[in-house]
This record gives sequence, structure tokens and C-alpha cells, in this order.
Amino acid sequence: MKYKGVETVVMNAEGDPAASISVVLLKANPALSKTYYAGAYVEGDDTPPACSSANGVRPDTGIKAPQSPQCDVCPQNVWGSKITPQGTETKACSDARRISIVPAADMVNEACGGAMLLRIPAASLSTLAAYSDMLKQNSAPYYGVVTKVGFDPEASYPKLTFTALRGITDSEAPVVLEQRDGSVTKRILEEEASTTAAAEAKKPAAEETIVDPDDEAEAEVALAAAKAVRAKAVAAKAAAAAEDDEAANAATVAKDAKAIKAKKAKAARAKAKAAAAAAEAAAAEAEAEAEEAEGEEEAPAVTTAAAAPADDELDIDALVGSLLGGDD
Repeated sequence: MKYKGVETVVMNAEGDPAASISVVLLKANPALSKTYYAGAYVEGDDTPPACSSANGVRPDTGIKAPQSPQCDVCPQNVWGSKITPQGTETKACSDARRISIVPAADMVNEACGGAMLLRIPAASLSTLAAYSDMLKQNSAPYYGVVTKVGFDPEASYPKLTFTALRGITDSEAPVVLEQRDGSVTKRILEEEASTTAAAEAKKPAAEETIVDPDDEAEAEVALAAAKAVRAKAVAAKAAAAAEDDEAANAATVAKDAKAIKAKKAKAARAKAKAAAAAAEAAAAEAEAEAEEAEGEEEAPAVTTAAAAPADDELDIDALVGSLLGGDD
């Protein structure tokens, strides 16, 4: 950011250089401005351009060495008049869109004198046009929306990105309209110098323009559209919150189901373990009974001394008596 010749780096809440800024796009110059530098750009060099045009029709007043009386026939405004270090043909005189802006956090912006200039380089004009078309499709004026301006991380060169954050509030609308129609914005866009010239110029292509309603009736419609955008944003936020709640409930149900399943599995394992222990005990008992039965089968028969003699057992005394022929 540059104010009264002093450059200031915009910092984020963590104290680091901000990758984006949130602003309100107040008004855009309907004509593309043009800038030509005779030499290569050197960072930090404040040398003014050799030739420039705020309206894209003829050089600005005060240019000491205009390259041509008219921009449309200028040799520096022809494709191929410059070759980039990468070997790409381009124009030596670069196009840009001049837009007045105010910071979203401080729309009065007294510290920097109110409205400020945002210069959209040629490489970002198509992105700006796409953003403008998106807002028009949603019936939202660009000055009724807070826009985040950042850089495309996928691009190999500095390319701006534009994202709608929210609609301006009822209290912000009067400040925006006052800044939009103020003298600072007119000076930034050099409207007084370019009004007639812009009418003489060719009508800018649709993809390079931002719709710029000026009358009071259209401003009222714009404010209503901004409210609609804000209401839509609130509804979208509510829908997102509902989806988050639904997802959280689903996650809770899934967690409970998982806990129940784990509890059942634990009970089943305990039951199986108890059954295995019972089976092991039964097997041990059966083995003990089998060993006891086997021991009874192998035990020897016990004969008492008073057992009666068998029928074929000899009576020795009787035999001796009969042999001797004597009586008892």
C-alpha cells in the first residue's frame, strides 16, 4: 500500500505480510488505462512511465514524449512490440483497470484519505471479468459486496483472485455510497478527464468490463441486492451448520454402534473362554475316573487262611491211616 509516497506492507493478525486484503470495490473506470515504460522494470524504482493514458484513447496531459497521438495507432500498443524473458509476445504498453477501493475493516479510511486506487494488471483482467459476471448472475453490485483480493498460488506470475465474502450491512451502505461518489474516487479514476474520451473509444469487450450503475434508482436496487446476498450468505451458513450437526450426530451414532459391537465381542470372548475352561475341567474329571477304573481291574484276588479246601485237595491223615490198615 502506498500513501503520500510512503509504501506500507499490509500485515495480518499474526504480524506477517498479508496474502490477501478485504475491500469494497467502489467504482471502476469504464476505460482501460495504458502504461508504457521505455526500459525494464526495476523493483523500487519510482521513475514515472515514458507514456501513459488514463482513458486508453490518447496520452495523458503532461506526457513529455507521447509515443503516438492516439492509443489505437500507437506502435507500443501492438502485440509483438515486446518480447518477455520467456519468449512470449506481448504489448510494450500494458493495459490495466483502475478501481477505487476502501478497506472493509475501515470504510471511512481517514488515515489514508478515504478511497484508494487498486490497479488491476492485464494478466488479471479476465479473472476480474469472471468475478463481475458471477456477481451480475446473483444480482449483486460489486460495491455492495466485501471482496477478498489475493494472489493465485497456481500461477507462475502475479495473478489476482477475487472472492465475495459477504454483503455490506445497512450501516455500511451510506458510507460506501458516499465514498463511491466522492471527489477522491473521481480523482483516482480521472473521470472528468476521461468522460469524453471514453465515449470516443471503442466499447470495451464484455469480458473486460464491470457494470457501473450511477443513478439513485439503480443504487437503491443495488442496496436491496446486497441485502439479498447477505441473506443468502446467512442461509448458506445456517445450512452448513445444519450439515455439521447432522454429520456430528452420525458420527456419534457410529461411535455408539462401534462401542456396542465391541462390548458384544468382549462378552462373546468371555463366554467362549468360560466354555473352554469348563470343557477342560470336564476332560480332567473324565481322565481321573478312567484312571481309577483301570486301577480296580488290575488289583489281585485275596484268599483267607480259613478258606475251605477244594474238592480235589488230598486228606493226608486219611490216606496214611488207610495204608497202615489201622483205625483212628
